[in-house]
Amino acid sequence: MNTAPQHSKPKTASFGEQDIPLEEKPQKIQEVFNQSAQHYDLMNFVMSLGMHSSWKRKVLESTHIFPGDWSLDLACGTCDIAEMILEKCPQSYVVATDPNASMLEVGRDRLLDKGQFKAVEFVQGYAENLPFPNHRFENVFCAFGFRNFTDQAKGISECVRVLKPGGQLTILEFSQPKNASIDFVFHEYAKWIPSIGDFIAQNADSYQYLVESIQRNMSSQSLAELMSRTGLASIPAIEYFSGLIYIQRGIKC
Repeated sequence: MNTAPQHSKPKTASFGEQDIPLEEKPQKIQEVFNQSAQHYDLMNFVMSLGMHSSWKRKVLESTHIFPGDWSLDLACGTCDIAEMILEKCPQSYVVATDPNASMLEVGRDRLLDKGQFKAVEFVQGYAENLPFPNHRFENVFCAFGFRNFTDQAKGISECVRVLKPGGQLTILEFSQPKNASIDFVFHEYAKWIPSIGDFIAQNADSYQYLVESIQRNMSSQSLAELMSRTGLASIPAIEYFSGLIYIQRGIKC
């Protein structure tokens, strides 16, 4: 009888086209955003052909936010979602959370310049281990940050934990388009993004990762299934360009 010990396979996470040890992804993501923070908004504008703000506004259009509500802007980046929340309901409150201190600093300065600093609390933290009590928020938003989670299932579970019953999780993300023609056009355009990143931000590698991360991110259907497994009632997704961009919502049961 073979009594040799059985060794479990090391856990890995995707980093662009690579599979890397799970514990290495947070540091690699930090490096990406440390290098891109100062040019993040400009590069988002360029990469999305100016459409990224309109997609984010669509997230807020069909979300009910009432005076006194607390919203979490998860993986907040430069806090444009936080800004939009306060435009929609100035009497509400926002916690802006991101793993990266450089991004939080840029977001804080942005809201300070716009006079919206007092209604926002800034917290450095990871989606997989949110530093908030159970049932804290009426809404959790994550715009273009979900694909950077180290453990997406655990991140969704944490969102469910901090939502109040009846609260809503909304994720805006990129994924592979279903239509072959749109997929071809996107891949041809994506070949230029690292070069654009090199020209604007002297940083081709970070934008190479961001392109590759889109290609490996889960579809809206897969995310809806994950939400259902973690205690959310998923709402049919809103999709643009055959699923290249999607808005997926789930309500805590």
